[in-house]
Amino acid sequence: MQRVDLAHDLKTPITRIRIKAEEALIDPKGEKAKVEALQGTIEEADNLIKTFNALLKIARLEAGADNEQKDVVDLSQVMEEVAELYEPVIDDEGMELNLSISENLSILADRQLISQAITNVIDNALKYGRGDVKNKDHKTIIELMVRQKNQYVEIHIADNGEGISEEN
Repeated sequence: MQRVDLAHDLKTPITRIRIKAEEALIDPKGEKAKVEALQGTIEEADNLIKTFNALLKIARLEAGADNEQKDVVDLSQVMEEVAELYEPVIDDEGMELNLSISENLSILADRQLISQAITNVIDNALKYGRGDVKNKDHKTIIELMVRQKNQYVEIHIADNGEGISEEN
């Protein structure tokens, strides 16, 4: 992961934590509002810790220093669970979800990292795959696929939106 990506991924949650803390200090609604703001701050901090842990784990994997035990993970099941989680959000955004998931495809991996990678790509499709806003007839379609390809299991996640502009 490049340093710019890392900084960007961490800046947003840190900013949200700071804003929640400032709002708690100036909220005229009193103690209840402060407690709610602190609870939200704790949630944001927990999410930030999870992000740090995932980044550290990825760095260890890339360096070949991760000796943690891998498990047999049913990738088909993971993709179905993630699709089930995101389907209402995708529908709410006026997008469509297409699934093509072969059954019982297992790999040796870290289930949490695989799930995180899939959700990160789907999040990006939601953020940047909105399609041509000038063309009202264009409907963004997010495709999720898991299939056997020779001796490998292949994950395919794509959308038909505009994506990120060339200059970015």
